[in-house]
Amino acid sequence: MSYNSAQQMLFLLIYGFLAWAGEATFFAVKERKFINRGLLTMPINFEIGIVFSNIAVILPTMGRNYAGMFLLTLANLVITRSVLGFLGSRFTKKARWLEAAPSGTGKNLLFNVLTAAAILLIYLLLQPALMILAELIPDIVLEVIRIVAWILIAADFVTVLIAVKKGEDSFKQKMETGRADAAAARIARCVWKRLEKAYPGISDEQKRGDIVFAKGMSLDKIVWVFLISALLGDIIETFYCRFVGGTWMSRSSVVFGPFSFVWGIGAVLLTVSLIRLKDENDRWVLLA
Repeated sequence: MSYNSAQQMLFLLIYGFLAWAGEATFFAVKERKFINRGLLTMPINFEIGIVFSNIAVILPTMGRNYAGMFLLTLANLVITRSVLGFLGSRFTKKARWLEAAPSGTGKNLLFNVLTAAAILLIYLLLQPALMILAELIPDIVLEVIRIVAWILIAADFVTVLIAVKKGEDSFKQKMETGRADAAAARIARCVWKRLEKAYPGISDEQKRGDIVFAKGMSLDKIVWVFLISALLGDIIETFYCRFVGGTWMSRSSVVFGPFSFVWGIGAVLLTVSLIRLKDENDRWVLLA
């Protein structure tokens, strides 16, 4: 079944809110206080919401192939988490809000497998009702929801980005000297306090060097190694066939997208098998 962009935004908002509420409940029980660990200030877990929105389009084409559904859900989760984690690490090195999965290959893999299983189960239980809801809501109302949601997301993102970049001390200084808009400074300070509460140590400059996206060998890094190597492999083979054979030939292993799985799998195998030699001389790595 196909959905338009407004319906997909509705799924993202509903599933994202449920994921945010579940995470907030978990930390409320664990830490005995309310903690908003979302990417933005809005009560939505965008990472999980995006995954649900994507699988709502993909999974209906698979019938009752639950094993295939699970694998696609897992792949979608890992790729989404990796992309958002990479983008988050580029915006700032202070915040760790996208480092949701535990470090270490085994723990990381188990966490993603369990999360994917939970996502698939919730999807199978709730999606039929949400499909009916999406059909009942008039298109004009859905379009208004989509536009308003994008405006709020953009405004929230800019506010969080400014708060993280400037820091609470910077806003305090501007407030004292009268060089900042009072309302804007108060909003940014509220966002900064939320981030400090959710991610202790966010303002500790001495720890900034220790905050590394996908630290150590993790499933996130393996996914990026596979995707980048598969893309480069397809490009290399395509140009090789053109210059040697005189013909442009697609070397992709998939119907859509320039990815050669042979190169991707080879790069992953080399990375996993040679990771223990990362501190050795280059000659040992080449010999291995």
